[in-house]
Amino acid sequence: MRCMGQRGYWHVQDGLPVSAGVAGNTFRSGTPIRVLAAEAPEFIAAVPGLVEEVCVPIRVAGQVVGILNVESMELLPPEALPTVEECAQLFGERLAALGGPPGESTADQLGRHAARLAALTRTDELCSYVVSAACGLARMSSGAMIDLRGPDGARITAAMGAIGQRLHEVPGPDWVTIAGQVCHGSSCHTSGADEGAIFVGYRALRDVGALALIIVPVFAAGKCRALLVCADDRPADPGTVLVEQLELLAAQSGSCLQTLDALEELRGQTMRDPLTGLGNRTWFVGQVEERLAAWSRKDRGQFAVMFCDLDGFKDVNDSLGHAAGDRLLVTVAERMRGHMRPDDLLARLGGDEFAFCSDRFPSVADAVTLAANLPTLLSPHFDLNGVEVAITASIGIAIASRDDLIPPDAPRLLREADAAMYEAKRRGRSGVALFTDELRSAAARRLTTATSLRRAIAHDQLSLLYQPVVTLPGGQPVGLEALLRWRSPEQGLLAPGDFISIAEDTGLILELGAWALREGCAQMASWDRTLERTLPLTLGVNLSARQLTDPSLPAIVSSALAHSRIQPCRLILEITESTLMGDVATTQAVLEELKALGVGIAVDDFGTGFSSLAYLKRFPVDILKIDRSFIDGLPDDPESSAIVAAIIGLAKALGLDIVAEGVETVQQRDSLTALGCPKAQGYLFEKPRTAEEMTRSLVGDAHVPGNDPVS
Repeated sequence: MRCMGQRGYWHVQDGLPVSAGVAGNTFRSGTPIRVLAAEAPEFIAAVPGLVEEVCVPIRVAGQVVGILNVESMELLPPEALPTVEECAQLFGERLAALGGPPGESTADQLGRHAARLAALTRTDELCSYVVSAACGLARMSSGAMIDLRGPDGARITAAMGAIGQRLHEVPGPDWVTIAGQVCHGSSCHTSGADEGAIFVGYRALRDVGALALIIVPVFAAGKCRALLVCADDRPADPGTVLVEQLELLAAQSGSCLQTLDALEELRGQTMRDPLTGLGNRTWFVGQVEERLAAWSRKDRGQFAVMFCDLDGFKDVNDSLGHAAGDRLLVTVAERMRGHMRPDDLLARLGGDEFAFCSDRFPSVADAVTLAANLPTLLSPHFDLNGVEVAITASIGIAIASRDDLIPPDAPRLLREADAAMYEAKRRGRSGVALFTDELRSAAARRLTTATSLRRAIAHDQLSLLYQPVVTLPGGQPVGLEALLRWRSPEQGLLAPGDFISIAEDTGLILELGAWALREGCAQMASWDRTLERTLPLTLGVNLSARQLTDPSLPAIVSSALAHSRIQPCRLILEITESTLMGDVATTQAVLEELKALGVGIAVDDFGTGFSSLAYLKRFPVDILKIDRSFIDGLPDDPESSAIVAAIIGLAKALGLDIVAEGVETVQQRDSLTALGCPKAQGYLFEKPRTAEEMTRSLVGDAHVPGNDPVS
């Protein structure tokens, strides 16, 4: 059911089922209905102020073709129902008088057109259908739909027939003039004569061959949205009946246009970034696909997609707040937009990520040059509430190639530009990187590794090796560090350097880390049951930066301790110095929560992360592990000796234990002993061993490790 002439009751939608409400009952039963609001609380009583409703059927040739509905804000007089019935009868007679070709009445045609129009979902399709239907009803050879929202006031959105095509020659101002006389709802048409100014603007239409004309306004949302024009090259007087038929068609099309306009506006909103006004990712991908299709048919220009990520944006959000971050993004978008050509594509993909596309580069070098110039747009500092902020950008470029076996598509180019952007960041940020075959191969390897790593967790391909931490100078084991390994069926035994970065990027590090904690604690419990030691060993397990941001980390550690039943103080969680200083506030909170469980905290690779002594004192740290790069220089390098001596002195001053990593020679061991380092680990004492090998080593420890010659 379609509500054609509704007034005031706007929340009722077109396309209702015929079973809905009072109107539906009247249409189905063919019986007039008069109902008070109190008698229909689920229908008219739901409309504030509505008191009474009268609904009567409209019949043509004895068949109900519609209903006439009257709603009142006060009680109607007794004669209201007969009056409305009389109006419905007159309306039905008028519909019947419209006539039509044999086999299908005009009313049937209009009903068929209404059903078809309601099913169309694109404005261009709807306009074309309306023009064709109008020409059929008017029995004229040509027609057109004139959209009055064009930049010059009018544009033809659909046309048919020879005259319809020539209507493109009519200047826009003439259409505006014609619209001025019909925009209040009155149509205009010729009277059969072919001389004189029959109506304003007729002369311009006659010049393109239109001797018979009907011009009907199309209203949508209460405004004249378009003009429906039917034309013929023979003079004719269409008459008011035919004009009324086209007015009914125009009313149907206007209702559908209003719906499509609303959908188009909604679709436009879903394609735009509300903050910057730029297109979003969905819009960008769609536009790039269209550009690629057109570019593939041309034999000129380089097609480039660029992925831009702002460096340091998170610091702005964290220090100045999200409102300041939003202002920064808006300003960056404005600067970029001002730098682009009118037909270039620019979008904000989300967060601090932007994308750019153009198919007009003479060469790849020109694309790289433009990308290299983009960071200069950011070089003038941004003023955010009186605070000057400096921002840089890393940009990745992907170039489409016509020679690829698989034609490039938008998602692939965007992925490649994204990968190149990360390569630019890896090189030091504030730079540009071009996606190459080498990057593609590396990306493929990373994808393969990530896929295999997921299987490794499920198929028990992970293992832990254990390396002792010993006392100096005696070399007695007092602890072990658990070192993760992956027994890959394709690549053999892999060290963390071969897969940890991929695990970090994919989030698999959380599963790997939890597994290492459980496995290491369980092995310690097993040794406790089988070995008789006066002083129980400690166990060091490495934590990644990603794990420190996982809110479930304390619960995972607590669970591993509970299941293994080892003392919490024997578990040492090792964190690199760079990770420790990444997000100081978050790190401190997490470490304090872990420390509350009773575990120990060690700073791994100490001396390489430029940590502040003030922060070091604030963190709940128990152990400093001197990075092996300083141990390598002992005993001959004076600078290395001085640094190691300073770290040992610092640890003692702060009351921290200390371990030297990577000790491989007797000379290094002796130098550390002379400097007062109490503990060490390295190949001099024991290389990393499997749990079974380490069990035999701990049971059969009959000599002092480190006194044997180094092989």
